[in-house]
Amino acid sequence: MIAKASRALEAPVEELVEQQIIGSAEVLAEVVPQMTAQVLAAGLDDPQLSRLYGQAYAAFRRRRSLLLLNLEHQVQFGELPWIAALLPFRTETANAAQAARQTLTEVMFLAISGFPQTIVPNPLVGEMGALAAQAGLPVSSGVATATS
Repeated sequence: MIAKASRALEAPVEELVEQQIIGSAEVLAEVVPQMTAQVLAAGLDDPQLSRLYGQAYAAFRRRRSLLLLNLEHQVQFGELPWIAALLPFRTETANAAQAARQTLTEVMFLAISGFPQTIVPNPLVGEMGALAAQAGLPVSSGVATATS
């Protein structure tokens, strides 16, 4: 009974990983979009628009993905017409970039230290990319090669 009740614990994600309530990188990948949504929504000054943007982002990340042919891609979050209408109201500040960078660092640390035996799942990689873009960090889409 205690084990089932502990699953309802509301705590920082670090504590949830430490107590093994978040027991895999896949479960972490389900939680991180909520964190990313808050970071991205912070760029909107209007609290109602911020809440709307955050909820839309979290809902978008919960959708099922498809494998498309001919290198086509699914619609991106910023390409949605109702989200594109909100983009002019977003302000890019140093605080927002710093918050994104800090969140990215925490997520990467949790993924690597909490689940060192697993490959980082694609949804988690996508969230890391969104945080890196918000932080203004360059993201390479190529495969790294070692040279001697």
